[in-house]
Amino acid sequence: MLSLGASPVDGTFTGTGVSGTTYSAAGGTTNTVTYTYTDGDNCTNSCTFDITVNATPAVFCPENQIICESDIPLDLTSLGAAPGGGTFTGTGVTGTTYTAAAGTTNTITYTYTDGNGCTNSCTFDITVNAIPSASINGTTTICAGGSTTLTATGGGTYNWSTNETTESINVSPATTTPYSVIVTNAGCSTTVSVTVTVGATETADAGDDQTTCVDGIVKLTGTVGGAASGGTWSDGGVGGSFLPDANTLVAFYQPPAAYTDPIILTLTTDGPCPASDNLTVTYGPLPALELTVTGPANATCGDEIMFLVKAASGYTNIGALQFSVNWDQTKLMYMGEVAASVGGGAPGIGGNTANGILTYSWNDPDPGLEFDGVDLADGTTLLTLTLKVISTGGDAVMVTGNTTPIEATNSQTCILTVNTTPANITLDPIAVTCPGNQSVCESALPLDLTALGATPGGGTFTGTGVSGTTYTAAAGTTNTVTYTYTDGNGCTNSCTFDISVYNQPSVTCPGDQSVCESALPLDLTALGALPGGGAFTGVGVSGTTYTAAAGTTNTVTYTYTDGNGCMNSCTFTITVNPLPTVNCPENQTVCTSALPLDLLSLGASPVDGTFTGTGVSGTTYSAAGAQQTQ
Repeated sequence: MLSLGASPVDGTFTGTGVSGTTYSAAGGTTNTVTYTYTDGDNCTNSCTFDITVNATPAVFCPENQIICESDIPLDLTSLGAAPGGGTFTGTGVTGTTYTAAAGTTNTITYTYTDGNGCTNSCTFDITVNAIPSASINGTTTICAGGSTTLTATGGGTYNWSTNETTESINVSPATTTPYSVIVTNAGCSTTVSVTVTVGATETADAGDDQTTCVDGIVKLTGTVGGAASGGTWSDGGVGGSFLPDANTLVAFYQPPAAYTDPIILTLTTDGPCPASDNLTVTYGPLPALELTVTGPANATCGDEIMFLVKAASGYTNIGALQFSVNWDQTKLMYMGEVAASVGGGAPGIGGNTANGILTYSWNDPDPGLEFDGVDLADGTTLLTLTLKVISTGGDAVMVTGNTTPIEATNSQTCILTVNTTPANITLDPIAVTCPGNQSVCESALPLDLTALGATPGGGTFTGTGVSGTTYTAAAGTTNTVTYTYTDGNGCTNSCTFDISVYNQPSVTCPGDQSVCESALPLDLTALGALPGGGAFTGVGVSGTTYTAAAGTTNTVTYTYTDGNGCMNSCTFTITVNPLPTVNCPENQTVCTSALPLDLLSLGASPVDGTFTGTGVSGTTYSAAGAQQTQ
């Protein structure tokens, strides 16, 4: 504290924090110090002053930094030293920017002075790592369907554009495709790329497998596509010959003499991405040809129908074919045929169609071109035969060896077996439809049969009770009626139905009725019509009640329908008589002495009526006195 300038010197300091001439106190405190001086005369005096101790500012440095050389120059203020506004010093520091070479580590000092002039500092290291030197190795040109392995170098970790994280990846792109990888080492990354080019696709098609007889020469029709422009045949070293040579796509192959094992012929394209395809030639018995007849399963008498003779399967390299087609001429009438041209050659058609025989004969139209037989697609129609149905029942149109033997050869004159499938057909009669069974009342007879709806119209009806188109029979009988129809082709069919005739119900009406108008309305059910439950109709009838004017006579019809729907009716009349006009005398007042009183004398009219009432006996009236009676 001597440095503070207290005078005169050689005095003493006292107070909190004072030790001799030294002062210490915690930051943020203020203490009073007393300075005392005694002179030579032993006179003493003192003075005081305060000392405030300001706290040192807290300073925080970032953690040690490891950065990549790509991060240089580095903005030091972005690292988070606090409080902000201090100064950075050290190797590589210019102002607030840091620059250093890859592979170096330097210590940076951060110094901060607060508003009280108090200063503090801290340090941290910055290490600069180099960007990894990366590359991708591997084949970058492949053929379609191929693959390649790409290997990245220069890193500790790898992240491919395929999302794989291994050092090497295997790729099989369908088209030319770029690939990239992020290579990371010591926290620093770089990206490298490569493009895998996919070569143009080549295709080879050797054709279908073939079967021929021993020593048979087969025709090859190979094709190539894509980037290929040609190809080469091989037989795997069997030792056969390709004509004109193995480099001709369309060629002939001749096996070694008497060779019977299957031979695999391979066609390989000639481009940088070769493709190949095989076919197998089998020698020995050849597969049978399939010759089918197809037609409708059913036909109606009078129909003209077509049957198709088809080369169903196996018709490859055919040189000759012949056969007969047969049918029952009593059921199917020949109407005509159409023979297809095969390989440019029209077949010879003959036979006796009136007897149900048609013959077919065909040969390769250009036999001078060796091994150049005709190929027919499965299902090719050779012959279309039109026949007319003239009977019913069943028949089969079939390929047979009568009268022309069934025979087929291929272009190498190998004899081929021909299997045949006939067309079986059901010959239906013409459609004739009868009405359902009929139930009629005898009142409906005679019955018009044409009105019942048998189809087609214009046929004939036969059976008990039938006369032309009319039916009549006794009540209670059931008879079967046959309906027969013949069309313009002479085709006939018939059907049957029954007709039952019901009896008319017996109906009894009451006798004619004569009623007074006072009896109205009249309950008709009370009159006794039988059987009950019928219906009344006529003038004055409403339901089962009758009402009419006096002096009228009306006819009422009673109709009854039984459980079979048959009706019967009867009639009766109802006459309504008016009431007679009756005149009574005036009210009478008589003396007791006048009793008994002769009522006839009072003048009621018309005469011969009857009197009734209290005191009346016959035509005499008697009553007690003082009693008035009307």
